[in-house]
Amino acid sequence: MTLCALYVAAAIAMFFLWWRQQRSRNANAVDAAWSLSFAVAVPWIVLGLDSRRAWVAALVPVLWSLRLGLYLLSTRVLKAKAEDRRYASLRQRGWGSRQFFVFYQVQALLIWLLLVPMEGGLKGATIEGNPFFGVGLLWGLGSILGEALADRQLKAFASDPSNRGKTCDRGLWRYSRHPNYFFEWLHWWTYVIWAAGALVAGAENAALTFALTLLGPVVMMAFLFKVTGIRPTEARSLESRSDYADYQRRTSLFFPWPPKSTKRGHR
Repeated sequence: MTLCALYVAAAIAMFFLWWRQQRSRNANAVDAAWSLSFAVAVPWIVLGLDSRRAWVAALVPVLWSLRLGLYLLSTRVLKAKAEDRRYASLRQRGWGSRQFFVFYQVQALLIWLLLVPMEGGLKGATIEGNPFFGVGLLWGLGSILGEALADRQLKAFASDPSNRGKTCDRGLWRYSRHPNYFFEWLHWWTYVIWAAGALVAGAENAALTFALTLLGPVVMMAFLFKVTGIRPTEARSLESRSDYADYQRRTSLFFPWPPKSTKRGHR
């Protein structure tokens, strides 16, 4: 029942955001709103669990949501001078009121879909004797720190005028072309870990809960690779940066890995 109510709330919120972009002709706010919605939804889920341990576990999704949402709010809404190229491109391709309305409602549906594994993981974390509670907590917090570090390194690189038109290949970006997306995906395994602990502890319905938590990393991987994220980012980078093709040849696409040497004759 809680998830149904949260879906209705998300659908209403996305309706008003759609109405706002109809007037402003700028859809940038949807990304930040989508991310921040989880920080609003998670406390309602935890209230239904009636467990102190659930509040500790809730630190992971709430911190993840606030960190990502406030970062997007700062970079894509408050400081952005124009609409993001993704949305501007959709308008140029003929997207109108109806298409954007569907797009916004799909965002509400996606919030609900990802709240399912999040709720399952939080339920698993509340099980007494869960052997993976601490592991999941550290895993989740570590993934948040990793994503924050990747975003910070990219922002610092881009803010240096001498790097204009160049590709960031420093820090985590030396080992992955999309380390921020990698840690984003890694975060969703937190709930799988907690659900796995509940399964080991012999909790009731733990097998179903564990299966549902797998929706998180599976859905996120599909979206990052097939819908938004990696594909359009790679295409834009190839168009705008002359050194990106070389960066592609020597740097892992997603999973962090030591870069390949580009020296002639070296294998």
